[in-house]
Amino acid sequence: MIIENGLLQFKRKKTGSAAVDPETGYPARRTGDTWGDLIPCQIVPNKYDNLGCVNGQHFTTASYQIYIDRYLLEDSEQIRIITDEGSDFLEFSIISVEVLQAVDEVLILV
Repeated sequence: MIIENGLLQFKRKKTGSAAVDPETGYPARRTGDTWGDLIPCQIVPNKYDNLGCVNGQHFTTASYQIYIDRYLLEDSEQIRIITDEGSDFLEFSIISVEVLQAVDEVLILV
């Protein structure tokens, strides 16, 4: 059972119309990436701290476990998380995806 506390979007990558640019012979550039549909999800902070400091600049390290319905999973390398307040847009690379068959859910670790 997912307790919805945010929304998730998968990043969809687009490629050029042709695999190879006929003028240069190099691979075609991507014309732009788009974000998928908003998917309700449960966001569980795994690690979140503000203790990082490099050359006097502070930074935040964060890791989350995200649960979504099993049938809403898309093939993607990056996701965007939107909190239930709608104010935070956090973009992460996906570390691992695990299908939880007993509950028909997917665990995404970012």
